Amino acid sequence: MSAASDWSHFPLGTRFRIADTNEEYVIDDYGIALIGTDTIDLYKPSRLEMKQWGVRHVNIDILQWGSEEQSLKVLAPRCKHRCVQKMVASLQQKKTQGKKELLASLDSKKPQPKKKA
Repeated sequence: MSAASDWSHFPLGTRFRIADTNEEYVIDDYGIALIGTDTIDLYKPSRLEMKQWGVRHVNIDILQWGSEEQSLKVLAPRCKHRCVQKMVASLQQKKTQGKKELLASLDSKKPQPKKKA
């Protein structure tokens, strides 16, 4: 089943399960109102089912994280829209931060030169 989110929080392709119902969803869309939030919109088969579901705060289990790279690839041609620009900027910032953390961890593992006493 389909769901929408801010792809910088839950990237394209993220699979999750709603803990209470065991329903599984995949993030395959985004929405302007979702940018900058940890909110996920669920798509239900009918308007009635969507209305019955309403707005809920639920626990989810992430089954598989989506791809930030794939999210960037899909969003790149859509950057004329402000909401997409925000997601792209956030994804790029996370990517840069991840590289910095990796380099820092590699530097801490390098043998340090011995100091002469």
